[in-house]
Amino acid sequence: MRNRLRSAVAGALAGAVATLAMSAVLLAGRRAGLFAAHPPEVVIKRATGRDGPLPTLYREEQELAWPLGHLHFGSAVGALYGLLRPSLPRAVRTTAGGAVLGGGLFLLNYGALAPALGLLPPIPRDDTGRQATNALAHLVYGATLARLLERWDR
Repeated sequence: MRNRLRSAVAGALAGAVATLAMSAVLLAGRRAGLFAAHPPEVVIKRATGRDGPLPTLYREEQELAWPLGHLHFGSAVGALYGLLRPSLPRAVRTTAGGAVLGGGLFLLNYGALAPALGLLPPIPRDDTGRQATNALAHLVYGATLARLLERWDR
């Protein structure tokens, strides 16, 4: 039990750091003019807007909610990964395996869930710069998450 808790906590911490690395990629893409609004920003604003599926938030609340929500989600995925990691095949626990995990998260969230909820258009119909940067950011998230946990194992 204690080892599982440690694995989950380590995963949550690594997930938070990986989310910050991911956010740096998104920020660079935005500053380069590849897109106007961060993907999690768009999702939270649409989800909590007047017609969204979640309770409506004021603009000031949305501005606070989207970065905190993104960090929370990244930490939660990290905790789950940390918890499951000891039982995963060795190849999946590598940095490359983590990048594949990040790519899978991108496809699940932005290829299926966000479009199904009407929060973003499907990847092929969305802003190309946003989705390309978002895909890269997810690869960075997964690789960073796995690499941090690899290092912490030593």
